[in-house]
Amino acid sequence: MTRLVSLRGAALQLRANPARSSLTAFGVLIGVWLVTIIVTLGATAQGFVADETHRSFGLSGVAALTLGDTAGDPEGPRALTARELNWLRRRATELGLPHAAEVTLAQTSLRLGDQVEFGSVVAVTDDIGAVRDFRLVAGRALTHSDISNNRRVAVVSGALLRRLKVTPESLLGASARSGPEPSDIYSVVGVLVPSLTGDNGLYVPNGSEARRAQRDRPGEVEFLVNTSGAEQAAVVALLQNEFATAFPDRSLVAAGADPAAREVARLSNAFVAVLALLAAAALVVGTLAIASVMSISVRQRESEVGIRRAFGARASDIYKLFLAEASFLAFTGGVCGVYLGLLVVVTATRVARIAFDVPIQLVIPATVLWTAVVITVALGVVAGLLPARTAARLDVIAALRDE
Repeated sequence: MTRLVSLRGAALQLRANPARSSLTAFGVLIGVWLVTIIVTLGATAQGFVADETHRSFGLSGVAALTLGDTAGDPEGPRALTARELNWLRRRATELGLPHAAEVTLAQTSLRLGDQVEFGSVVAVTDDIGAVRDFRLVAGRALTHSDISNNRRVAVVSGALLRRLKVTPESLLGASARSGPEPSDIYSVVGVLVPSLTGDNGLYVPNGSEARRAQRDRPGEVEFLVNTSGAEQAAVVALLQNEFATAFPDRSLVAAGADPAAREVARLSNAFVAVLALLAAAALVVGTLAIASVMSISVRQRESEVGIRRAFGARASDIYKLFLAEASFLAFTGGVCGVYLGLLVVVTATRVARIAFDVPIQLVIPATVLWTAVVITVALGVVAGLLPARTAARLDVIAALRDE
């Protein structure tokens, strides 16, 4: 009996017992369905975290250096001085690291057209493009000319765009006001891709007016260093130690996208691993169901096996027939589980994008999913080995006598 004949005979036998076949395949389907949902949601969530990190920090290799507690004065000033910024720029240049500075001028009410939102005004230096790879959804980024000519222009952050709930194009050319003075009025020239985290406000050129505002209203100053291609922890430690030597009463603290992203990824992987174990347990239960049903099927079909053997079927043919049935049940349940699992995940991501305005993109790990189907079929074959062997060893005369 060829493999094709065995598969055809198995399919006919399964069609003759639709209820039993459906229930057996359903047990496998549940296991693969859970595996598909967990693996796909895990990959999608990790991709979402990576995208959010990029949107929030600009680049995954960015370290943000700010002033820590002043020695002997925990409530001392938190703003880096012009002298300290110049020292950091010089050292970053000597180390060959792209760098820039961001100054949070104010946390205030921002008026864009007819809408008012609470947010920040962040002044950036002209080399910000070498550090942050901001993704624009409309308009353009701030240029060296904007800063050198003290132009009153601004780029709207992705977090602020989400809160405004307007189209990015409608903001281009709009007037953005951060205060009552004429110097607090900006014209929007660009809009960043929507994000859930990051600065919630406006990016403006760090021109003379912005520096005056910083003197009048001291805010947070961050020195950004792009450590891509280098060991971030080593670079940050070097700058911190040298800064403490140059400025004995001052210290630097650092935050970066890399540690945050790694920690989130670690927690995400641990959570997915736990759920995957539960799904694997469900898959094993489905496999045991195949073994149980196939064993019952052998006992119920002893007369059929005897008749087949009487008409010339060999023991190996009976073995292949029952093994093909187990494989077919596992394959059917596995494929249906993958497609139904993907249907659930696709629906969930669409609901998240439409109902909750979450910028999440579906990631389908096709290789992992089809590997799960192959493993399921392999488990089905293993589950069918003992019943198939039992059927192949049935005594022909005893089976016919029962008939």
